[in-house]
Amino acid sequence: MLAGCDGRGESSTAPPGAAERERPETRVKNRLPSTADALLAAEVARVTPAWRPGASHVLAYADRAGRVVVAQTDTGATLWRARTAEAPHQLLWSSDGRRLIAVSRAAVEVFEAQGGRTATLSMPPGARAERVAADPSGARLALVRHQPLRGRSEVVALDLAPRATQTRVLFAGQGRFSDLAWSPDGAWLLLAWRDADQWLFIRSDRVGQIRAVSNVGRQFDPGGSGGSGFPGLGGWCCSQPAGTP
Repeated sequence: MLAGCDGRGESSTAPPGAAERERPETRVKNRLPSTADALLAAEVARVTPAWRPGASHVLAYADRAGRVVVAQTDTGATLWRARTAEAPHQLLWSSDGRRLIAVSRAAVEVFEAQGGRTATLSMPPGARAERVAADPSGARLALVRHQPLRGRSEVVALDLAPRATQTRVLFAGQGRFSDLAWSPDGAWLLLAWRDADQWLFIRSDRVGQIRAVSNVGRQFDPGGSGGSGFPGLGGWCCSQPAGTP
């Protein structure tokens, strides 16, 4: 199954690979192959819901009150809910399904699958959290944080162990970073830097080892006028030897 949210905050859930044939609604609904649509929650927040990995059919979403809610979609039962430092703008599960991460401008908060809060990383003064990505092992996060007054961004690594709050800066630069994605083996982090028209391949265990790809927009629009925009990240593709970007 998958979950999606459009620019109006309208959310829906569907089986993997199912084509979107109907307009999303401002609610979270089940679209399991063997069942009719069933309302799970109405008036949800403008945050893309997140399915817990595995076959448990557990969904995390944010309600209009700014709380994180985790529900079992087969029964409709709410498993737990929690308040965060601010209303979250991103929810995601670690790849092993053991932790739920809620991202707001003020903090990154980590919860156990059963609902206990294990860590809170508050942003430094003048900075706000923008986006995180969980590595394939389920042990680390990469976080993009932005300092609007300085016009500067940085990507940092964060251990997901309980009560971990130490970060390690992987890269910093002027402007804003638009997206990030871990390689399947967790050895490299791909950082999309729209303002520099670059993709950066950052070796996650070796500070300073970076491979840059420049003129990304033009490479995706050869001979064009440059009006196609900066490409989004769709994930990693194709097998490579371990440690090779």
